[in-house]
Amino acid sequence: MNNLYVAIEGVDGSGKSTFLKELVNELNKKKVDFITLREPGHGLIGEKIRELLLSNDYKVSHRSEVLLFAANRAQLSHDEIKPAIASGKWVFSDRTVISSLAYQALGRGLDLESVEKINEFALDGIWPDRVILLNLPVDKVKERQVIADRIGSSDYKFFSQVQKAYLAIADANKDSYLVLDGEKEIRDNVSTALKWLSL
Repeated sequence: MNNLYVAIEGVDGSGKSTFLKELVNELNKKKVDFITLREPGHGLIGEKIRELLLSNDYKVSHRSEVLLFAANRAQLSHDEIKPAIASGKWVFSDRTVISSLAYQALGRGLDLESVEKINEFALDGIWPDRVILLNLPVDKVKERQVIADRIGSSDYKFFSQVQKAYLAIADANKDSYLVLDGEKEIRDNVSTALKWLSL
């Protein structure tokens, strides 16, 4: 399989970061040429945007949230994703545009088509080729959140909506989505993901 842009998705507390850390260990063992990213963040501009988006010190409107995430992606696409793909590297990202579809559009109730168009412009044609979704019951997710950021501190109802949104998107795109049980052992999930990606 050619190098791909792979999204690691799930609600806050679903285990994405831990999964990606274990995945990186296995990719290194297999000598796969890859880079990892996280959203929001990565790079000087990305980290500034991350602070604005996640800090409890700021009240960010839902529309501003969409645009700030998109601005981060525009920079990532230009600085990291496009060059990596062009050079033959795999790209694994902890959150991508799929998060905005689940959180800002379907979770916040904003227009899905508008959110898609904003991000299509920002990403300049670069969209995740594959999506790995860590699925975990919302009550388990809330148990895992010791210190939540601005978005992570949202209520149970919001996270339930986001969870349903993720699963609906995955169900509509079965060929490019892998839904993993977030309660399973991380190594088992990583093994399943690697086989699915033919790595």
